[in-house]
Amino acid sequence: MEERVAITGIGIVSSAGLKKETFWANLKNARSFVDEIKRFDVSKYSSRIAACVQDLDVYSHLNSRLLKKIDVFSHMALVASEQAIKDASLDLEKIDKSRVGVFMGNALGGWLFAETELRDLYLEGRDGISPYMASAWFPAAPQGQITIYYGFKGYSKTLVADKASSA
Repeated sequence: MEERVAITGIGIVSSAGLKKETFWANLKNARSFVDEIKRFDVSKYSSRIAACVQDLDVYSHLNSRLLKKIDVFSHMALVASEQAIKDASLDLEKIDKSRVGVFMGNALGGWLFAETELRDLYLEGRDGISPYMASAWFPAAPQGQITIYYGFKGYSKTLVADKASSA
């Protein structure tokens, strides 16, 4: 018997939009969302532009205990997964969670978490790093956080293929 796969919902967290309708409209209009980086001082870097996600309040979706353990890229994945579940009109109480999997693609992992921890360790003289660093920066962290958060137990996978997975 051949297994069938269905993509039933879409969630978007992108510099081009935080909802699929906005994202699609911006893509069709060929708008560029590359702009000057404003989140931190870029004067020491040769590149000063990026396509940053704007106006995402990742903190409104998650409890403070979880926020201490994960990187912003996992926050974004959890927000996008919530959108996809709503878009699919899934009733999580009525589905067989053993048949729900999560497939993610990214290029690097959660380096903001890692960079902050390592900077504090080496430059600020802190005695150690967060015990969550090993799981927060790991490229499969968003997939793992989504499956844990929703209790999904189906086959899941993270594809790490440089620019092709995260563009």
